[in-house]
Amino acid sequence: MGKKRGWATWFTSDIHIGHENILDFCDRPYENIEDMKNDIRKKWNEKVAPEDQVIVVGDVFFYHTKEEAKKYMDSLNGTKILVRGNHDRKTRDMYAMGFSFVCEEMTMAIANERVSVSHFPFRASIWTHWFYNLRHKLFTFLGIKGKSWKLDKRYYERRPKNHGQFLIHGHTHSEEKVRDRMLHVGWDAWKSPVSVGEIGNLITKIRGDQNKKGK
Repeated sequence: MGKKRGWATWFTSDIHIGHENILDFCDRPYENIEDMKNDIRKKWNEKVAPEDQVIVVGDVFFYHTKEEAKKYMDSLNGTKILVRGNHDRKTRDMYAMGFSFVCEEMTMAIANERVSVSHFPFRASIWTHWFYNLRHKLFTFLGIKGKSWKLDKRYYERRPKNHGQFLIHGHTHSEEKVRDRMLHVGWDAWKSPVSVGEIGNLITKIRGDQNKKGK
């Protein structure tokens, strides 16, 4: 008999259950939203055990009643914690949908670093918005999907300030997993939940690379 592992922590975001337009918006490879729901459930439960916990970093459901949402959440393994995104409902509604804890932001210790967790990436300057949005338009014109960041100036006050800390976030729907000290855990980047161990390995690598550059 194999040794039973202890419980684990996982992250994901922006699964957008019930959101038909997300299929085209993010070029998701599904015939319809039911196909997407089934595939997300399959990939989630392949990794997450019933005793694990999953921190969902925002934007869970579209166009679902609380009862439908609760039924779907109950079909996913693990204890679910929500860091609210811009498309999530009021806190009491998210509890009713099956989340054990709901908050706006979190702070965690991972790989000997104090890590912020927010649905939104760091606040950026107007010039940074201009640069990335211009690049996004160029990539879109060239037909390159999912490779560039488009910085949204909405929800500015909900975005965390960059004090040099690491940040786990969602919201961008990019395929990029890392930019500077920001770690994107969105479904469109990972195609499944990502473990705290994988996040820790990324933090260690980023910190090492940045230390080398600083020498």
